[in-house]
Amino acid sequence: MDLHEFLSNRIDMNDIYAVCFYTQGRENDARKEELYRVMMDDEGRAGGNAAWIFSHFALAENEWLYSKQQELMDAVMRTESITKRRIMMTLLERQPFTKEGFRTDYLDFCLEHMAMLEEPYGIRALCMKQAFVQCSLVPELLPELEATLQLMDDNFLSSGLRTAKRNVLREIKGIAKSCL
Repeated sequence: MDLHEFLSNRIDMNDIYAVCFYTQGRENDARKEELYRVMMDDEGRAGGNAAWIFSHFALAENEWLYSKQQELMDAVMRTESITKRRIMMTLLERQPFTKEGFRTDYLDFCLEHMAMLEEPYGIRALCMKQAFVQCSLVPELLPELEATLQLMDDNFLSSGLRTAKRNVLREIKGIAKSCL
């Protein structure tokens, strides 16, 4: 199966399930790698479809992407595709982050994009969550995140963004209380 050619066309849920089945299991890591390469190398429909398929992987299969975390962050910051950015940020949302994997450029990207009015709500909410995850690795940065969130006027936020903001602020306060 030529994945790039297949993913260059419209796909539906049956196609997604078929490719997930085609790539599942450790014996199919080479197929996962092929799907990953399509996602990373193609800025068109094929790349977006590959990302969409990864978002439907079972939890055990999703662990395969953990070793690709740094590349995924680079791709999130580089891609022009809003859809692909949102899906790749969702893939990152499912991953554990470590202090060794902390990146100031990714944190800066998240802080900048969560406040951009022209950015879609989904990406802004994911940026808030990802900024919190990054800052929780370096607690000295939490006050900066809190201040940035406080500067965001609730009157210009959708209900979903207000909820994301409130939840992140609650998490920050929880960490602050546990440090006392």
